[in-house]
Amino acid sequence: MPLYWAATALAIAVAFVRPWLLPNADLSFAAIAKSFAFLPAPDLSGALQPVLFVGWTLNFEMMFYALFALTLFLPARHRTRRLIGALVATALVATLSYQLYERPSNRLLRRVLLPRRTA
Repeated sequence: MPLYWAATALAIAVAFVRPWLLPNADLSFAAIAKSFAFLPAPDLSGALQPVLFVGWTLNFEMMFYALFALTLFLPARHRTRRLIGALVATALVATLSYQLYERPSNRLLRRVLLPRRTA
């Protein structure tokens, strides 16, 4: 993580000095704080990625570790099932969110989430 934070700080410095190199970097305090905390936040183009765009993979990795750590508080016999359930649910929510966010005109998603009523 310290290497990622150093690279993010360097990307922020580059974005301040040469903004055309990172035109979609959101340099607001909130976006920078979220980048350092591994929280997804939209950049200026609307894509959910940190200031250092390759850090999106670390956002998912940190989410996995957070879910895994939370399952350690469950009784041992429920841990594996609940972790798998949480990961599957997270993957489904992420997929649906992406589809709604990036492709609001997706016919299949519209049909599943907004079915026409036949009376």
